[in-house]
Amino acid sequence: MSQQAFGNLKAAMVPHPRSGTRTMCMTLGAVALSLLSVACGSDEPAENSGESQDELGARPCSVSPNSGYPGDELCIEAPPEGKGFQMRYGPKNYDDQAEVANYLIGPGEETTDCLYMKTPNETGVFMNQYHARLRPGSHHMITYTMEEEHPDSTAPEDCGFGLWRFLVGSQEQTIDINNADQAPELEHAAMYIAPKLQAAVQVHFVNTSTSEGKLKEAWVNAVYTDESNVQVRIEPIFWLGGLRTVTRARSSNVVKGRCEVGDTILAARNKSVAAPSDLRLLQLTGHYHAHTTKFEAWHVDAETGERKRVYASAGYQEPGFTYFNTVTKNPSPEGNPFGGEYSGELYMTKGDAIEWECTVVNNDDWDLPFGNMVYKAEMCNMFGTYAPSIDGAGNCFNA
Repeated sequence: MSQQAFGNLKAAMVPHPRSGTRTMCMTLGAVALSLLSVACGSDEPAENSGESQDELGARPCSVSPNSGYPGDELCIEAPPEGKGFQMRYGPKNYDDQAEVANYLIGPGEETTDCLYMKTPNETGVFMNQYHARLRPGSHHMITYTMEEEHPDSTAPEDCGFGLWRFLVGSQEQTIDINNADQAPELEHAAMYIAPKLQAAVQVHFVNTSTSEGKLKEAWVNAVYTDESNVQVRIEPIFWLGGLRTVTRARSSNVVKGRCEVGDTILAARNKSVAAPSDLRLLQLTGHYHAHTTKFEAWHVDAETGERKRVYASAGYQEPGFTYFNTVTKNPSPEGNPFGGEYSGELYMTKGDAIEWECTVVNNDDWDLPFGNMVYKAEMCNMFGTYAPSIDGAGNCFNA
């Protein structure tokens, strides 16, 4: 197993009992900022109108799309002007059958595709909560940015693979994440979004019906917080395991990954920076497919050698999250679909690591490579967030 690292160097987010409580930040959780058409407000946060941030970001559409496909009721309005923006993946006009056809998935089909676009904000903004709605059949959505320019998509297209800066992603049909709801110290945490970034949105849908087509669509609302309210910037982690691993037909396999904290971390534009002494993991979630029966992750303390399970999951459709702050009590993984044996703030220093494993049981007649197919391929990935920002997402790739 080859190992790279946090930011393409060694990295891990781990509980660090040698550090005291720090006022850090939390996560935007799982959100895929996806769009074909974009509805957005101005980039300057407006005065408080008395309406809660949750209400601003999760208001049901006043007029249902009436597309004729399941999930119309999931539509949510864009935030009011000056409060945030909406990114939407889906047809611009439900009455244009040619347009709608670009987003249909037939019975028994599975697709993973991307839309390339620029982020809609004209100036830099801070986002401290999001709300996402995905139509039935969604497996995940991922949004990432890249250095290379790409023409804006007019319809879904092939994703390819390259040096991505993972932003956020969603594995759930309905999700509402607000930093301040997690713990008091997280109220002043936010993710910075630079203006007009080159971005791509990856959307994975599976239609298990044998007779009916489905419409691929998602609504994602980002809600602003004023820069004066931000004390700590957060960043995502994007850890991949088993990139070259194949589980053969009629066999079992344990796919492993490891990310370790080094002296430096690779930040934006391939610049190495010293690893912060107060680097902190904020949340973890696993991403895997139908043949994985168990996903587990451990924190390995470099000083004591202690190995503590911080995440476990046994359901690929809703893998769940473990959160690490002063309030959240993570459920025990025993007898629950997901959980962890650690609660509290998680810090890390040089040599600390996260190790994870996916138990893959392949009872089918085909091999399972690493790939974006729920029943024909497998993944063993970890997503989450960390703080403080070192001006780049935390990447780590394991073959």
